[in-house]
Amino acid sequence: MPFPPKIEIRDIEKTNPSYCPDKIKDYNALYEGGDKFRDSIEHFLKKRKSDKTDMSDYHARAERAPYCNHAGGLIDWLTAAVFRDEPAFVVDDSASDQTKEYWEGLNDDANGLGWNLSAVAREALRQVLLQGRSYISVDFVNPTGTFADIDTMAAVIANIKAIEVDDWEIKDGVLQWVRLHNVESVRDEGNKYLQGCKERHTWTYYDGKNIAIYEAYKENAAWQSDCAMLAEDNSHDYPQLPVYEISVTPGQWVMERIRDVVVAIFNRDAAVCKYLDDGAFQMFILNVEQNRDLGDIVMTDITGLKLNIGETADWKAPEAGFYDPMHKDQINLKENLYEVIQSTAMNAAAIPQAGRLSGAAVNAFRDPLHVLLDSFAWPIRDSFVRLKNDLAKYRGEDPKLIKVTGMGEYVVGMSDVKNFITGGEKDGPGTTEANLQEDGERAGRSEEY
Repeated sequence: MPFPPKIEIRDIEKTNPSYCPDKIKDYNALYEGGDKFRDSIEHFLKKRKSDKTDMSDYHARAERAPYCNHAGGLIDWLTAAVFRDEPAFVVDDSASDQTKEYWEGLNDDANGLGWNLSAVAREALRQVLLQGRSYISVDFVNPTGTFADIDTMAAVIANIKAIEVDDWEIKDGVLQWVRLHNVESVRDEGNKYLQGCKERHTWTYYDGKNIAIYEAYKENAAWQSDCAMLAEDNSHDYPQLPVYEISVTPGQWVMERIRDVVVAIFNRDAAVCKYLDDGAFQMFILNVEQNRDLGDIVMTDITGLKLNIGETADWKAPEAGFYDPMHKDQINLKENLYEVIQSTAMNAAAIPQAGRLSGAAVNAFRDPLHVLLDSFAWPIRDSFVRLKNDLAKYRGEDPKLIKVTGMGEYVVGMSDVKNFITGGEKDGPGTTEANLQEDGERAGRSEEY
């Protein structure tokens, strides 16, 4: 598409209706935990009626509320289960040495930064489970290449996170173009040791023919101009849009499905923590006559108490009855979290991705979790296959000589998910004794694509 020399800030700041930065940030906070979660804790810790008039108790609860990262742990667990059989490019023996060297080299360093192919694929799936979509792209040192210099046609495979892509267009189910928005701090040339107060905003458009970059500057939260100016407009000779979208159906968007349960667990944990903290110690209770001078009670010489008839002194322990229902609710909420994954797995065979499996393959997955894991794996696998085919054609190579293997062997089942969520499993996927016993008859495939 043609790129004008400038775009007004008010126009370029508009994003795709499906782009939800606040949700993305909240989901990232639930996944990462730590300071990112603490900075957003008011998004998750529910306020009580009394907090509307006095926030002091709310802030006290927020300071002590523990966040057990069930969301991040579960997403990482599922990701590890999918990639027990790691992906790889396998080149046919009949291919040239240059072809073998390039494609097999990507297995060890796929993105040019030392990430192997499995690491790039894991990050892509992690983003899909977390945000419902992610992207991989082919990046070239030179946007145009020649067969005479094969190095100019060597691309790396980069991850693009959902938070970066804020506008796009899809036509007939095919991604037409995407726009990435990034921000970087700009330091003063004369004082580079100081943090700058200026931001450089860039919007990068990718389409089937060009890569265009617009830029604008912000200083002290104010735009320095009314327009973003076209900084670069480079054509590329890649046969199509060099960005591949990876998306899943709503039923596979794990974070979207577990969000409410994870937040409910956090709030129940926060309530239990406050209850235990407030009632952790016995209290000394004096029951004395009205208007009694308390100075007459203490007998300092013998460190005793002087009480009148009918007065009492006693230690009071906190009531244990209040803790029991809260503890049971903690257990129940973890069961609910497991049930969400269980229902997702049970419905996996009905989603379009799983429909691509043959009947024999679905039957081979005796545990519902295997179908779910394969429904996670195939969009990643499919994107790498499409990238492989397009890139091989661009390089003048036969795509049939290059295969994508892996992501087809699953040894965990629903019982392992339950053990993990409820605390029964301490090791990662595929390491329990039950899993080891299943190794001889594991379900899954190890096909080439």
